[in-house]
Amino acid sequence: SNNNHAIAEAFALFLMGVYLPGFTEARQWLAFGRAVLDREGLRQILADGGSHEYSTTYLSFVFDFFLLYKLVCEKQNLTYAEGLNDRLLQACTYIHALADQHGHLPNIGDQDSAILVDFCQDNQANFHSILNTGALLFNRPEFRRGGSADFKTLLLLGEIAPVTGASPPAKTDGIAAATHEAC
Repeated sequence: SNNNHAIAEAFALFLMGVYLPGFTEARQWLAFGRAVLDREGLRQILADGGSHEYSTTYLSFVFDFFLLYKLVCEKQNLTYAEGLNDRLLQACTYIHALADQHGHLPNIGDQDSAILVDFCQDNQANFHSILNTGALLFNRPEFRRGGSADFKTLLLLGEIAPVTGASPPAKTDGIAAATHEAC
């Protein structure tokens, strides 16, 4: 389908193009993956931050794809769609606005517990992780959940400057220094 499945397939091609440059098709994979991800990033996350599929679960799923796409592009000095950062910020704002006083979001739309990378988190914990990551990426301390960055945020961002008004994340050299309980 031309929804989250298209993103997953394009992301796989993008990653193969970036990290397997020795293959003859690598440039084609990279170009096609980027074209689809750039287009879909602005389609799958609506201007108000909601999901094109009108589902809170799928919003977290596609957010993680586009966040990883952004981070890999930045690491590899590749450009990505102008407006993708705004859509990621709007998604965080949307999630933050929907959350109740305990940080729980309602299950809106299709709900199949889709999570891109499973760190033994349920959907609610994944939303908290998205907000922690958004707090750091977009300097929005009001998004912060918990006293320090969660494992997924530390893994994705490593050591990063603290958000003004927020507790600083634990110092880390990435995954080796982070702690995580087994599932």
